[in-house]
Amino acid sequence: MMAPYLLHGEVMRQLKEAGCKSYDMWGVQPQDGSLKNWAGFTRFKVGWGGQYYEAPGTFDYPIKKILYLVYRLARNLR
Repeated sequence: MMAPYLLHGEVMRQLKEAGCKSYDMWGVQPQDGSLKNWAGFTRFKVGWGGQYYEAPGTFDYPIKKILYLVYRLARNLR
């Protein structure tokens, strides 16, 4: 068994014991298969028997717009 399966399995077991009802793995490939490079970790996540649900995307809300602009420029340069 691969380490990620063991790690997630143990985390889920402990969370279930603590009374948690869900474990969000944060995202999978859309069901239409449009993001091919997400296929591997989607297979991993779906293998746990979870359910698909669609939620709003994630968005940046810059508080300091100048610093955010610098951050975006630096990020695009690498």
